[in-house]
Amino acid sequence: MAYALGKEILIGAGTVTSPEQVDKVQAAGGRFVVSPNTNVEVIKRTKQCGLYSLPGFYTPSEAFQAIDAGADAL
Repeated sequence: MAYALGKEILIGAGTVTSPEQVDKVQAAGGRFVVSPNTNVEVIKRTKQCGLYSLPGFYTPSEAFQAIDAGADAL
């Protein structure tokens, strides 16, 4: 879908929990990663790949940790 419609819509993946999965999203043409937690390694790898990072969080400390790691939105 990313190659067919990637210029018209944003395609990405959710429940990404490891840097290796981020690489797979990028290889498939995805442009964003939704992670269910504040995994700093996932956020950093997502940004290294040039993708949008959208992690989940529970506490204010986790929110700031995600922002400090480079998250685009929470």
